[in-house]
Amino acid sequence: MKREEAKHNDTQEMKPEKQVPEREQEPGEQKKLMQEEYEKMAAQVQEFKDKWMRAAAELENAKKRWQKEKEEVLLFGNSQLISALLPVLDHFDKALEGVPEEKNEFQQGIELIYRELKNILNKFGLEKITDLEGKDFDPFEQEAISYEEHEEIPEGKVIEVVRAGYRFQNRLLRPALVKVSKGKKKEITENGNSGNQQGGDKNGQGDRN
Repeated sequence: MKREEAKHNDTQEMKPEKQVPEREQEPGEQKKLMQEEYEKMAAQVQEFKDKWMRAAAELENAKKRWQKEKEEVLLFGNSQLISALLPVLDHFDKALEGVPEEKNEFQQGIELIYRELKNILNKFGLEKITDLEGKDFDPFEQEAISYEEHEEIPEGKVIEVVRAGYRFQNRLLRPALVKVSKGKKKEITENGNSGNQQGGDKNGQGDRN
């Protein structure tokens, strides 16, 4: 009898519990959840797109920076080489200054070498600073080695170019060495007055009549 009661109790314990059915979501709630999920995914897509665009912009800026650095290194190397050749151009200028118009074969060969050398350097961006005589002194591209009085050239104008100046790729490579005018010489009399006064004033005497 006791065994039957225990068996009966075990049978009752083994019976599965009744499951409570989940509440079905209403169409409005489903639409709201779908909208929220869509907005979440759209925000993620926009975030990934922004990151990609920033990375692409940074890469493009890096390429431009690398290209600029490469050009600057190349420009610096070329400028160093061309700067070392400027004394050679100076020697050619001095050597050809006194050469007559009718040149012998040796002089013609020297002039041909000089012309070809200048053409090659000009193709790389070398430019000689010319037409300075009589122009205003420019401290940014010229270096004054002396200031001299001059009867014809006004004060502050270039009298003579002692050594040519050059630009490379529109940048100053070497300033021109020049002589600058101080203007006309001022004559000073014994009493310290300027010598451009009237004859009576020069002697310190006026017309006393």
